[in-house]
Amino acid sequence: MLNKRKLCLIVCLICFLSLPLQAQAQTSPQTQTNTSGENQNNNLEEELQQYVQQEQSLNSQLSDQTQQELALDVKILSLQQSLQTINEGIAQDQNTLQTQQKQLQDLQTKQNQLKTQRQEDSDKLGNLLSTFYQNGNEDEGFLPFAEVLFESSSMSDFLDRWEYVSYIINDFEQLNQKISSSNASISQQQSLINEQMASIQTSLQEKEQLQQSQQQLLATQQNLLAQINSQEKTTILSALSSQSNIDIVEQLMQEQGLETSLVAAGRKAGINPSDLNLASPGSIIKQLQPFSGSFSAILTYAEQYLGTPYVWGGTSPSPGFDCSGFVQYVYGHFGINLARVSEDQYTEGVGIPESDLKPGDLVFFSTYEAGASHVGIYIGNNIMIDSEAYGVSFDNITNSYWAARYLGARRIVLFENNNP
Repeated sequence: MLNKRKLCLIVCLICFLSLPLQAQAQTSPQTQTNTSGENQNNNLEEELQQYVQQEQSLNSQLSDQTQQELALDVKILSLQQSLQTINEGIAQDQNTLQTQQKQLQDLQTKQNQLKTQRQEDSDKLGNLLSTFYQNGNEDEGFLPFAEVLFESSSMSDFLDRWEYVSYIINDFEQLNQKISSSNASISQQQSLINEQMASIQTSLQEKEQLQQSQQQLLATQQNLLAQINSQEKTTILSALSSQSNIDIVEQLMQEQGLETSLVAAGRKAGINPSDLNLASPGSIIKQLQPFSGSFSAILTYAEQYLGTPYVWGGTSPSPGFDCSGFVQYVYGHFGINLARVSEDQYTEGVGIPESDLKPGDLVFFSTYEAGASHVGIYIGNNIMIDSEAYGVSFDNITNSYWAARYLGARRIVLFENNNP
C-alpha cells in the first residue's frame, strides 16, 4: 500500500514538472515569432539611432569645415589684396626705371652734343688766328700769340693786338669752362640717376621676391581651400547618405510594421496560405526545372504587375499578391509549378551561395517571423522584384534592411541556353 502511494506521488510529481515544458512547447512557435519580430524591431531602432548620430556628427563636422573655409576665404582675400598692392608697386618701379633710363639717354645725347660743340669752337678759334695772324709766308703758317704781339709796329698796334688776342683767349676759356661745367652737371645728374636706378632696382627685386612668396602662400591657401571644399563635398554627400539611410530605415520600420499588421489581420481572419498550397508534400521540386526561354521574358511578365497591392494570402493580381503568391503566379505562367508558401519554396530546387546568384534565382529573407518568411525573384545587380508591404516593387537586397535579414537562395530553373 505504501509503495502504491509512493508510486502515485512520483507520477503526480512528474506530471506537475512536465506542465511548464508542455506549455512552453505549445507556445514556442508564437514566442519565437514574437521574439524574432522584437529583435528585428530593436535592430532597426538601433540602426536608425546609429544613422541619426552619424548625421549629427557629420553636420557638426560640416559646420567646422564651413568655419575653416570662411577663415581661409578671408586669408586668401587678404593675400590677393597684398599681391595687388605689390604688383602695383612693381609696375610703378618699372615705369620709374624706364623714365630714368630715358633721362640717362637724354643726358648722354646732351653730353655728346657739348663735346661736338667744344670741338667746333676749338676749330673756329684756330681758324680765326690762322686767318688774322699770318706773316705772308705760306710755308710758316699762322704765328703763335707771342710772335703776333712782338710783330707790332707801334705801341698802339701792340695794344690793339693784345686786346684782340686777350678777347679770343678769354672767349675760348669761357667756352671751355661752360663745357666743363655742363659736363660736370651731366656727370652729376648721371651719377644721381644711376644711384636712383640702383635703389629702384633693389626695391624692385625685393618686391618681386615678396610677390613670389605671397604667390606661394596664396597657392598653399588655395590648395587648402580646395581640400576643404573636397572634404566639405564628401561630408555633405555623407550627410545626405545618412539622411537617406534614415529615411530608408524609417520606411522599412513602417513597412515591417505594416507587413506584421497585414499578417496578423490575415491570420485573425482565418487566412492561412499553407491551406491554399495545391502541391502535396511529396510534390516539392528538388531538382532544377528546364526552361527553353530566357529570364528576360519572365522579368517582362513580372514587371507588368509593379504596383499591384500586397494582400496576405493573395495569389492573383486582383485583389493582390503576398510575396510567395507573386513568385508562384509569375513562374506558374511559364509552366513552372512552385509550392504556395515561402517556407516550402525554400526547400525547392537547389541551394546556392549568395556569391553565385543569377537572374531567376529565388532569394529568401527572415522578416516578420523566423525562417523563410519572405521571398523575391532575383533579377541581377543585387536587385529583386517582390511583393512587399507596399506592393510589387524592386528592392536592393544589399541595403541595410534586406542584407540583415537575408536567409539564403534557391535555384529552381535551368535555362537551357545558359543565358538567363
